[in-house]
Amino acid sequence: MKSPILLLITSLLLGSFAACNSPQSNNEPTTPEDEPSQPQDGDIPTPAEILEALGATGVEGATPEAVASYRAMFERLDANDDGIVTLQEYIDSGHFDEAKATAIFGATDRDHNGEMTEDEYVENRIITDEAKLIFADLDTNSDGNLIESEFIENAPFEATVGAIVYGLFDTNGDGSVMVPEYLIVWGAWARGEEFP
Repeated sequence: MKSPILLLITSLLLGSFAACNSPQSNNEPTTPEDEPSQPQDGDIPTPAEILEALGATGVEGATPEAVASYRAMFERLDANDDGIVTLQEYIDSGHFDEAKATAIFGATDRDHNGEMTEDEYVENRIITDEAKLIFADLDTNSDGNLIESEFIENAPFEATVGAIVYGLFDTNGDGSVMVPEYLIVWGAWARGEEFP
């Protein structure tokens, strides 16, 4: 099964190709004004280009102080000092209710073995904390709800490309991107993974 991202990009490219190669009804040459407004092949940024354009520096850009802080937090979460945080330890830490703790744990436990390692925790914190700061910059009315016009106005993309990029974050297509939805896509891209 193809990913939603690949299907979207393919359909846009095919639509653009068809529009560019359709016969002219009046047999007049085309002018730049007649060209379709859809982006061409080279105009659609890759996930890595999207993150870079939005200002992401990723794990490589984390300061030693930030990494040390995340490692210290992991040590506090590791109640029995075995170098592993289990879901129960994470829930028992009391930082989040059980449902939210379970969701965060699932996103952090990248190999899905039921154990969160220090490296998994640190990587996830770097990625998600940076992503949340960028989301806050895009969400100029600070309502926790990023709508397409807000994204297009504040993101560093031409409007048509911005709309496509927004659509990639709006995975359920409801016209609203909330932080959890955004983090799922961002996290996959930041790790070089295809969005599920």
